[in-house]
Amino acid sequence: MFINRHPARRKRMRSAVIFLWVTLTVFVFYGYALADCMSCISKTGSSYTELACNGDSEYEVIHKCGPPDYTEEGETVTSGQFGSEKAGKGQKLGGFSATTSQIKRFYYNCGQGRFIKILVFRDGILVDVQDGDRGTGDQKCW
Repeated sequence: MFINRHPARRKRMRSAVIFLWVTLTVFVFYGYALADCMSCISKTGSSYTELACNGDSEYEVIHKCGPPDYTEEGETVTSGQFGSEKAGKGQKLGGFSATTSQIKRFYYNCGQGRFIKILVFRDGILVDVQDGDRGTGDQKCW
């Protein structure tokens, strides 16, 4: 059986383990902090707060947070890509495919001194939560 009889080595090992644990903890919590969500006072009655996060539909956000203070029909975005494949000796087949997406923004006034939250939807799915100017009135979200 191996017994570590070197106190200096044991101290370095303990320091390395603590450093690794702290580093992993910071990365895990930092990743959660970067998630695009808006917390709002619940309109469903199931709890006090609800989270509207990336991937939620417009319906889910309105169900959780109530109707937005303002909506904006945004631009239509078209993107595409070319592709080709070899069809035979000296021949290639090619094509182009395009997709069009509709952008919509919901604005929620989160209250006096709090940032207005701008929820960006692409084809009805929440893709981004942004901060706007400072709001006024009662607190609705954060």
